[in-house]
Amino acid sequence: MCKNVITSIWLQRLIILLVGAILYLVSFIYMPMTEMDEARYSTATYNMVTSGDYVVPTFNGEPRYQKPILYYWFQAASIKVLGKTEWAARVPSALFGLALVLAIHTFLLYWLARIKEIDLHKSKEISFFATIGLMILPLLWAWTHSATPDMLLSLNIGISVLALLHLILLHSHAKTEGTEVERGKRYLWYVIAIIFAALAVLTKGPIGIAIPVIIWFAYYLYNRELLTEIKRVPWWLIIPIFFIIVVPWYWAAHVQTNGDFSAHFLGQENLGRFSGTQEGHGSEFPILYFISVMIPANLLLAFPLTPFIVYEMICPFHGKRTVDNILVVLRRFSFVTIISIFAIFAFSKTQLPSYTHSAVTPLAIMFAVFLCGYYLEQKEPTKAARVARAASIVSKILMVTFTFILCGGVFYAIIVGGFDGKYTTLFLDNSTRILLGIPFVFICGYCIISVVYWFKRNPKFMTHYLVSFGILAAFLVLIVAPIMVQTAFLVPKYVGKAVKALSEERDDAVTIYDISRNPSEALCYYSDKVIRFGFSGVRDELIEGLKTEDDALVIVRVDDDKSMIEDWKLVYNEYGVEIYEITND
Repeated sequence: MCKNVITSIWLQRLIILLVGAILYLVSFIYMPMTEMDEARYSTATYNMVTSGDYVVPTFNGEPRYQKPILYYWFQAASIKVLGKTEWAARVPSALFGLALVLAIHTFLLYWLARIKEIDLHKSKEISFFATIGLMILPLLWAWTHSATPDMLLSLNIGISVLALLHLILLHSHAKTEGTEVERGKRYLWYVIAIIFAALAVLTKGPIGIAIPVIIWFAYYLYNRELLTEIKRVPWWLIIPIFFIIVVPWYWAAHVQTNGDFSAHFLGQENLGRFSGTQEGHGSEFPILYFISVMIPANLLLAFPLTPFIVYEMICPFHGKRTVDNILVVLRRFSFVTIISIFAIFAFSKTQLPSYTHSAVTPLAIMFAVFLCGYYLEQKEPTKAARVARAASIVSKILMVTFTFILCGGVFYAIIVGGFDGKYTTLFLDNSTRILLGIPFVFICGYCIISVVYWFKRNPKFMTHYLVSFGILAAFLVLIVAPIMVQTAFLVPKYVGKAVKALSEERDDAVTIYDISRNPSEALCYYSDKVIRFGFSGVRDELIEGLKTEDDALVIVRVDDDKSMIEDWKLVYNEYGVEIYEITND
């Protein structure tokens, strides 16, 4: 039965869709909006739907120039169809993730079936395993749950890069047969690549075209075919297509804002991120920060595939010297793509894990290459060279280390009390921790057994490995993550709804003072009001603010010190301000 599932392409796709539905579409139905990006994008999109202005989004009464428009349009369509819910705001990202997964699966099915040393059945099995491995990456499922444009950017760049790689493989295949790729096919795949690169520019700006172009340039330069390929590119066709897609909205936004959008977006949001840190992300020493922080973070986010990708980078094709040219091209292109994406952002002073998210496509291809090499090595064992032994040692160290970090971190969050005990204890009592802890221990045990299989070179290790960490991913996505998000962000949801109810007869802005912590921007999403955030925690500044406001709402969050509310009542009563207390209950 398992054999039939693996060899049937339609059953593979059905399983992929089911796994995707479980990992990407279910859990965020009951997760409140998080701060800050989700709240900003979703509120701006809802404002777009209610105002009818689909050119320049607004947030909290101000134009939002941070990102281009494409993601807002998709999110607006979802909200118009499904209503204003957290699920409607997030479902586009989940669908973008599924679309990317299916595109990579289709690509691998097509090209792995053309490798002579691998039979058709095994090529389908490898394509399926590589796709499932991609789906359980935290680097992927974390952003499919986020109401932000990162997943759409990765989809557009991913398809653009796959189109370029497909064309490269067509050239390589034709070269081995002594023929040339038809002009129409060459034009077609360059047009597909430029269309999705243009859509990437409409998603996040110039980086959408920069990444595919740099990858294209780096690969052909590395392959010593740059001048030859420059002559073959239909520049007369792809450049006009690019500008036809990109220019209309950018020009409309430029005109509607009298040039303010262009100045802010191109200057502060793009050049500014490379020249300085923004919102506390990154460092003034970007390369050092990227090596010491971003690379380890991305290695963890790419787990459980990290050990195998590193193994393949150190020891190509498990030490086999002669392999099909398709595998050579797949590995070389994936390697160049990963290095190019990392190199681009290593020079940016503002850095976030989402910046390298578009590397999920080459990571999946590199994992497929590893599986091909592993199969060929099992089929025809080779002598373990020194580099193969070194690769094996490094991969095992990474596997044990990241398994310990991942399982240990979740164990700490569930049993000990979470990363912030003050918030986690709101929802995790002792009985809940026991109910979560028992299945988690069994899941961790299964993960450890699958790791042992790799150490013992058990032929079935990959099946157990992907299944065990897939179950762990489902446990995190369906149970742990929603609890943590509910714990951290449920208060802003209830406060926002309370603000809406208290001020539903008012059309003007509401001023909120939060004396205990910075107010969440999710208040804007749930209250449907323009929120003027007042000073937080500084008594003198708060009093001065209250003096100048005719009508203000004061939010007080009391955890342990009940006397704090009485202390502040003396201040509030002097200015006739009503007090709304939010407690752990």
